[in-house]
Formats: sequence, C-alpha cells, structure tokens
Amino acid sequence: MQNISNFNKKDKKKLGFSIALLLFSILIFTVIIFFGYNNRLKNMIRSEAKLTLKNVSSQNVITLNHDILSKKQLLQALASQIQQNKDFDIPTLLKDLEKYVTPYNFYDIGIIDKDGFCYTSLDKRIYVGGYDYYKDGMKGISSISETYLSKDKTRFLNIFTAPIYVDNQVEMILAASYSSKDFSSLLNITSFDGHGNTLVIDSEGTIVSAPTNTNYDRTTSSYDKTDPFYRFLQNQNEMLQALQNATPSIEDNYIYFDYRNENYTAYYEKTGINDWYLISYVPTQYLYKNTRIINQTIFWGIVLLYSGVLIMGILSFRAYTKYQKKISSLAFVDDLTHEKNYEYLKLYFNNMTPSQKKNKSLVVFDIDKFKGINIIYGTDIGDSILQYIPKIFKKVLPFDSLFKYQADIYIAILEHKNQNEIIQKINSITQRIDLDAERGIITPFKLSFGICSLEKFDTLHSIYTNALLAKTEIKGNRNKNFNFFHEQNKTNLIESQQVESKFNEALKNKEFEVWYQPKYNMQTNEICGSEALVRWRNNDGNLISPGIFIPVSENNGQIIQLDEEVISQVFQHIKEMEALGLDVKPISINLSRVHLEHFMIVERIQEMIRDYAISPSNLSFEVTESALLEKNEQLNTMVHQLKEIGFEVDIDDYGTGVSTLNSLAFSDFNTLKLDKSFIDYIGNDKMNIIIKSTIALAQELNMKIIAEGVETQEQVDFLLNNHCYIAQGYYFSKPLDKQSYFSLLKQSYK
Repeated sequence: MQNISNFNKKDKKKLGFSIALLLFSILIFTVIIFFGYNNRLKNMIRSEAKLTLKNVSSQNVITLNHDILSKKQLLQALASQIQQNKDFDIPTLLKDLEKYVTPYNFYDIGIIDKDGFCYTSLDKRIYVGGYDYYKDGMKGISSISETYLSKDKTRFLNIFTAPIYVDNQVEMILAASYSSKDFSSLLNITSFDGHGNTLVIDSEGTIVSAPTNTNYDRTTSSYDKTDPFYRFLQNQNEMLQALQNATPSIEDNYIYFDYRNENYTAYYEKTGINDWYLISYVPTQYLYKNTRIINQTIFWGIVLLYSGVLIMGILSFRAYTKYQKKISSLAFVDDLTHEKNYEYLKLYFNNMTPSQKKNKSLVVFDIDKFKGINIIYGTDIGDSILQYIPKIFKKVLPFDSLFKYQADIYIAILEHKNQNEIIQKINSITQRIDLDAERGIITPFKLSFGICSLEKFDTLHSIYTNALLAKTEIKGNRNKNFNFFHEQNKTNLIESQQVESKFNEALKNKEFEVWYQPKYNMQTNEICGSEALVRWRNNDGNLISPGIFIPVSENNGQIIQLDEEVISQVFQHIKEMEALGLDVKPISINLSRVHLEHFMIVERIQEMIRDYAISPSNLSFEVTESALLEKNEQLNTMVHQLKEIGFEVDIDDYGTGVSTLNSLAFSDFNTLKLDKSFIDYIGNDKMNIIIKSTIALAQELNMKIIAEGVETQEQVDFLLNNHCYIAQGYYFSKPLDKQSYFSLLKQSYK
C-alpha cells in the first residue's frame, strides 16, 4: 500500500505538475493575447479622445468666428443704413440703436465723433481718442478690438466698430462693446463629463475670455489666477513663443502639463481674429477615461485568473468574455440607440477586402432642423426619433448595415447594383417615415442623404468626408433629399467660400448691377413691364453667374443686404426714367425666402418709397413658390404688409412641384408666374392639359398669369390660344443692362 501510496503521490505530483504547467502555459498565452489586444484598443481610444479634443476646439473656433462676423456685419449694415438715411444727430441715432443691444447681447452701443468722444446707449460720454479702434475707425477700418478694462473696472470689453461715411469721408464711428467673458457662453466642451474648459488668450498671454466657471475678481480687475492652464501659461514663456509660431500639425498643437498633482492635456489653435488663440484643455484622466476603465478591468481579470487552479481556465474564459462584452459596449455601441457606432464602422471597414467593397456605398444622413424639433417638441421626442430610425431601417433594409455617429448623424452601408437601387432604398425609408408620420406614430421629420462609393477611395475618412460634402450641398433643399458625391462638390464648396468672402467688398464697391428682362403683351407685342435681375460684375469686368452667388448669399444671410441693394437701384432707375420722360413700366423685384424671418425689409421698402417718392403702382414683388410650404404663415403676413402699402405680389416659379392648392387658395397673390419647366414641355399632351388647367385656375382666382422662359413661336401660339397674354423669355428679349433697357423703352415710346 505504501508503495502504491508512494506511486500515487508521485503520480499525483506529476499530474499536478502537468496540470499546473498546462494551466500556467494557458495563463501566459492568455495574458499575452489579452494585453496585446487591450493595448491596441487603448491606443485606438486614446487617439480618438485626442481627436475629439481637437474637433471640439475647431468647432469652437468656427462658432467664435461666426458670432464675431455676425456682429461685425450687423454694425456694418447699421452704419450703411445711417449713411443712407443721412441723419447724423447722435441722440436720435442712439435712441434707434438702443434696440440692438439686448438681442445681440452687447454691453452697450454708441457713436464716436471725430474728436474721439463716445456717446453710449448707457448715457455715458467717454473719451476714446487714444485707442487703436478709434484710430482704425477714422481710417475706415471695421474691426474688433483687443480686450480693454471697462471704465468702471467691472468687466473686460471688446469693441466692435464700423465707420460711417459722409461724402467718402469718415464722419463718425458706430461702436458696440461686448463683454469678453460672454465669449465663454459660445465655447463649450461637450465631452469629458463636463470637466473640459476653453480659454481664449492673445499672443502676450492676456486672457480674452476665461472659462464660464472662472471667478472674476472685481478688486483686482482680473480673472481667477488659480485656473490650472492659466497658472501653467504664466510660468511657461516658451509656450507663448510656441503659440506665435503655431503650425497646423496636430502633434505640435498638443500641450501636456501638470498642476497640483493633476496631469492635463490641451489643444490650441489660432482663431483668425486679431492675434487670439483658442485653447481647449481637460484633465488627462477624463480624456482617457475609457482607458482607465480598461486598466481596472485588466487588474481584476488577472486577480480572477490567479484565484484558483482547477477553475482557472473557466474563470479566465468568463472574465475575458465579460470584459470583452463590456469594452465592446463602451467602445463600439451608441448609448441611446444601442446601435454600433463609428468606432465599430472603422474596424468593420478596415477588415473589408476589395471584393467586399464592390457594389457598396457609404450613405451619411441626418435629420433636417433637428435642433428645432428638440426645442419645439422636447428632447424626449427628439430621442424617440433617434431610436425610431434604426428600427425602421432594419425593417425596410434588413440586409444592409447601419451605424450611429454623433448627434443625429447616421451612416449606412448599402449594397446595390446601380445608383437607381440606392435611390429606391432611400425612397423606401423616407416613404415609411412619411407613412408613420401620417398615422401619428412618429413626429414628422425629413432626412438628407449624402452618398459615396466604397470602391473609389481608400480610406473611410475620405469616403465619409465626401459623402458629408454631398449631403451638405443639398441640406435644406425641399426638392431634393439625396446627393451623390462627385468632385464638383469640392469645387462648389471652394467657390462658395470665395464668393462669401468677397461679398461685402463687392457691395461696398457697387459691383452689383440691376438688369431687366422685359415682359411683353403677346397680343400687341408691346412691352408691359420687366423683371429686375441682379448681376455681379467683378473688378476685372467679368460677370459672376447668379447661379453661383445667389445660393451662397441665401445660405449665409447676405441675401438681405443684396435684396436691399437691388431695391435701392431699381428706385434710382425709376427716378431716372421719369427724369428722361420715359414711360415707366411696372418692375417686379424678387424677394428671397430668407425675408420671411426678417420682416425689416418691409420697413426699409417703406422708407425708400418715401425717400425716392416712388409710386407703388410702378412695382411688384415676387416670392418663390417653394416658400409656400416652408413659411406659409409668415409669407401671408409679409404679402399682406406689402399689399397694404400698395404693391402687387406675385408667386414666382409656379409649377416646381412643392406648392399645394390649399396654400395657393389662402395666399393673397396678384399674379401667378408659370415656371419655365412648364413652358418647356408645351406640345406634350399631358403637360398641355396641366398648363391649360393652371391658367384656368389662376383666372378663376382673379389672378394675372405670366409665362416665364418663352423661347419659340409654338409656345407663344399655345399660350395665346389658352388666354395667357403676358410672357417673358428669350423669344422676346434676353436680360438687358440698364442702358440697353432704357434704349428699348425709348424705341417703344416712339
């Protein structure tokens, strides 16, 4: 027994040693794989966290620039208005300007005279003759100043200025002060559990705007010096040099520093405003929060692995499985929709073979005016829509893939044989949404889609960016909700930015011209009116197509200034016609749909009517048909106001496919203009019936009717036979510049 016992002991030792060695080998192998995988995942999360910090900073730069630009444009517009009104009585001006203080969050607004005295809406008289912004203003420069301490030493201010001219000389300066600290309300760190902050400084290290939670010390007239980045910056002179020599390199723009045993990561970049820099920073532990969770999970995983011998393999497997699910959920699943996110899409894409990418396209789509939905209906409704989209997508397109990106942005991978199949799939989604909205299942909303093929580009970033560009180009277009990427998208974006940057200078230099396209009575072949059209003649003498600058100005709001310039020139031309003894034919002027949210145009028209002593009977205003569905209530209000003054109001481009009979019935228009898209199809049996019905409808509603884009005798004969007598188009005359139009009027008068 002893021998057997001894043998059993030896055998047990060997078996135990073998098992222990096997388990140890498995453990070592598992740990190697385990840590290798996690190191890769942690590096990926770290890179994404740094990129998030950079993206937040870049977005804040855009927001800061947009806010400052809008305020500068407001002051320039007000200065231009003062010049045109020629009323330079300072108390009167201050009374009129005071209404802009609260809506635009100014501290105060004022007028600076030539002697350097500033008269403000707060009833103060301050000498500012020694400040650079006064000197620049007297040179005709609109600007935003450096940061100055207010006279009462209670706040720091930045001064916006715009010169006011009399006979091409600066007569006075329009100035508005803005609390520097208020810039902070525009700058948000939306990630990192609220632990991030944003700081704006100049190249000398002076704070322009500190974080919103930084205390202002009224006794020393300065910001709280305990802010960690501020303390670090004051003690690092070389950092100022780095800011002054900042380059676009991502690595060069990251800063790492310690303060009170806390490590921080910051990203800085130039704002493009004066010599200001925007710095976004966050404690590194929150930047790499997910990494910390990974480290904790690894530690407990190892403890579990060493907690037993016989059950080591089982516990290791369970711990790894549990860990893997947890990390996957954190890194690859959206919290709200529980759908795979962009991080998962990157892994998915990187593992796709060329053959798997064939006949597949990436589709980026989001919800139009989603912020408005959240404001009107509440965030609970907004969240329900975000959760509804994946459910419908899976029902309608069960064999395609969907990924949730940021906010209301989704990315889909659609398989297809051709472009038509992609369009059919997109239409199937939108039709299902419309059907559920009609049934009351979901709040109505509209999606915009941008599409880019997976085969034509190598990286996911380039494919996503291209699809995003395509979507941006049609965003807000009621007639089109999808767009395929092509290289022209990038060209269009560059052209739009160039046009936008040159607009104000072009307006100042009188580069915009009003041309006229005559309207003819087809029964008598006589001129009975005209439509005012705007042309941009560049300083080199070449014309810029309205198809380029009109959409850009509508998107950025510059169309308001442009329409006012057109109206002003038309009024001047009417006075010239009267002075020359010409028979003034009624002129129609287009109003952008942007004015539906800016009724100030009606007041300006009234002012100009008085200034020029123009009869409203000489004018009518045209509103595009697409405005009927977008802002019907606002449209009716503006139409009513214009008609009260004595103008006629026309509905332009009728027939483009978005208006309804109900909208037409309840909108009090005088004239209906048939769009060229109708006229081009005269001769088509079905279209002939539609045009005849439309003409009859207009006549039943006691509306005049005008045909646009008439180019052939066949079209003229058809329109006359169906009781449409007024037309414009190349058959009669192309658009004419002012002198050519005046000459045409002289000939017709004779």
